[in-house]
Amino acid sequence: MGPRHWLFLGVFLALAACEAAPPFSAQPLPEVVPRPSLRPQSEERSIASFELEQFYLRLQNDLQRRGLLRIDGGTFDATYTEKDLVRNFIRIAMSQEFKTEGNFMVEEATGTTLRRWSGPIRVNLEFGQTVAESQQAEDRTRVKALTGTLSRVSGVPMRLSNAANTANFHVLVLNEDDRLAIRPRLKRLVPSLSEAAVRAIVNMDRSNLCIVFGLTGARAADPFTTGLVVVRAEQPDLMRRACFHEEMAQGLGLFNDDVDARPSLFNDDEEFGLLTVHDEQLIRMLYDRRLRNGMTADDVLPIAERIASELFTPQTN
Repeated sequence: MGPRHWLFLGVFLALAACEAAPPFSAQPLPEVVPRPSLRPQSEERSIASFELEQFYLRLQNDLQRRGLLRIDGGTFDATYTEKDLVRNFIRIAMSQEFKTEGNFMVEEATGTTLRRWSGPIRVNLEFGQTVAESQQAEDRTRVKALTGTLSRVSGVPMRLSNAANTANFHVLVLNEDDRLAIRPRLKRLVPSLSEAAVRAIVNMDRSNLCIVFGLTGARAADPFTTGLVVVRAEQPDLMRRACFHEEMAQGLGLFNDDVDARPSLFNDDEEFGLLTVHDEQLIRMLYDRRLRNGMTADDVLPIAERIASELFTPQTN
């Protein structure tokens, strides 16, 4: 699931998109057959959406069969050093995977200044019309708990909001039919969202499981003002949870992935499905008061080394 992270300046977009793993060889599963719905006909899911549901269920089964999407955090077999933590922080927090060219997103790794939120984050969780109410309830419980975790780790006030018009971090859970028709809603939720970002969402390939954007001002020291996450609702439970964890965490300002980061969600290898202790330490480093928006990698490095040293020093009463 390798997320794509896009940052927008002025519309500085940080995009991350979770991508499906390479072709898999899971045993065939029973066919997913569309069932009659009690919803109005206009809210019925399409055959294409049910086919995606079957595809993602087989994918999750295959990933788990291969020992991936772990939820244990790698505590017992994925050790890392203080030096590893610093290296991973610089690579993940001080770079981005994509840039905007005209109305399109182009994959090109580039360095960036440090970016993070400076004020409260109000999360709007919104579902497409074809997402079942039972799934909505389950996802809302999970996202509420995750929001609390991210707030605790970062120190930034972060809560679910009941008002989309006052929220500044939007999480959209959409089936295929909802996503293809989402353009007008996107423009109402985030008026400054670029055409490139809208296209990236509407034209998501099925290998893209979820995506995150972060918008900030044009100046290097400007904080994030808006976050936007889109998650495919057809995914089974664990894959949806993995999308929430990765994209919402990266929406705090960790917009790059690195193949050597372990144990971590931020490396595109799908080994871990939920935030690890390593990932929480990256978030703590990002929001340490000694760092500030607009810092370059050279500015950040010596401070990151001091912070990592403290994180690795046993605390005594």
